[in-house]
Amino acid sequence: MSVYRNYSIAGINLKISPFNEQGQLLRAVNVESDVVGAKKKRPGYITYLGTPDANRVNTLFDWQRNSGTQFWNYRASGSQLYYSTQGTGAWTVCGNGTIPNNDNVYHDVLADTLVITSPNGTSRHSTTGTSFTDTTSAPVGGVGVTEFQNRIWIPGTASALNYSTAGTPTDWTSDSSAFVIGGAGKLISSFKNNNRVVATKNSGLMFRYDGYNLTDQSTLVVLAQLVRAPPCEGGGCRFESGIPPTHIFLWKFSYP
Repeated sequence: MSVYRNYSIAGINLKISPFNEQGQLLRAVNVESDVVGAKKKRPGYITYLGTPDANRVNTLFDWQRNSGTQFWNYRASGSQLYYSTQGTGAWTVCGNGTIPNNDNVYHDVLADTLVITSPNGTSRHSTTGTSFTDTTSAPVGGVGVTEFQNRIWIPGTASALNYSTAGTPTDWTSDSSAFVIGGAGKLISSFKNNNRVVATKNSGLMFRYDGYNLTDQSTLVVLAQLVRAPPCEGGGCRFESGIPPTHIFLWKFSYP
């Protein structure tokens, strides 16, 4: 017999509703219907690996080595960065894991090296998963870490988008540089999308960089909708556009 479960509540019930529908149990909270009319207790919330401190958790992330056999979970709370080996070990403070109080921690990976930064702290790296080293000459006060085109990119202060030496996330001198992103506001994040690194500002501006050109997203033109004109001849298809002549459209070959 198949069992289908459907929950209409947003979370675990913490009290008994006086508006129970007919047929519901008045004193059975957080249960689900099982086979043959049985009732089964719904699992509740539990604390993951305990609470090493009483501070709010600001960041949770994980890192898996290139071998695929070892990983660590990380927790940033208060002024400490903790790790848990294989997701089951107790929370342990990372070596050189002191961070500015209540800072978010951003991260990414290049060359089997974990790189982290925080808005009020320094950039650091780890090859062991349990201890971090301050990264010489890397930007401080970063608001993101993004791996793109075999480099680490960190948006920092003064709207500068910084990048590391190619293939070496710990080298920020020999083939490293930065460029300033114009427009109002300061940088608040970075991420990778469609083979481009994207940087955002608190003014709402968004820029993307493909390795050659920096493009202001607000200046892009809407793509035309092309209509297939059958039949397809000679192994290829003709495309025609029924667009009014008063409109100008661009076609980007990186999009379908």
